[in-house]
Amino acid sequence: MSDEQFPQQSAAPGSPDRSAAGARIGMVVWSSDEALRELAAGFSSSTAELQVVENEAEITAALDQPGCRAVLLDADPLQPAQLDVLLAALKRHPAAPIIIAAASKEPAKICMERLNAGSINRLLLKPASSGGLRLAVEYAVARCREGGTPAPAAPKAEAQATGTSRLPVFIGGGALAAVLVLALVFFLRASPDPDPTL
Repeated sequence: MSDEQFPQQSAAPGSPDRSAAGARIGMVVWSSDEALRELAAGFSSSTAELQVVENEAEITAALDQPGCRAVLLDADPLQPAQLDVLLAALKRHPAAPIIIAAASKEPAKICMERLNAGSINRLLLKPASSGGLRLAVEYAVARCREGGTPAPAAPKAEAQATGTSRLPVFIGGGALAAVLVLALVFFLRASPDPDPTL
């Protein structure tokens, strides 16, 4: 994909409604990777509609439509500076989309930095599978239904809560065992010695 296919930025008129609870969301796919384009074109979902686009103007047109939107962009052809300019343009749009980057091994390292910085919301490793694409779409749908806010880290929070909630039980059980041992020792010491004449 040439640089001309990734224009630097475009105007973003209007501010669409991002509420998409229960609605079918739209995801635009911007890539020159034929395998990814074919995968997206043949993707079927009751909660999302994927549209393969050719340039940023088509992305902007999609973002100008009402509702929450996601953008799946191919990071492989982009230099880091080009990727940053494109991400900044998308983030500045009034309906800043949920951004999912698709990248193979080497470009994925660059995307991971942007993912950690919050410029990218999710990373899809290439070559993409239908299962990987479905997970990315489900993530975008969940984010849209939550109003675009990040989903809480449930497994980690649950693990921490479980560990904390078991702590008092463990302490209480240990204290009870210690009391029983002390009571047994006291009882044995208090018992009269056996009569040696018997």
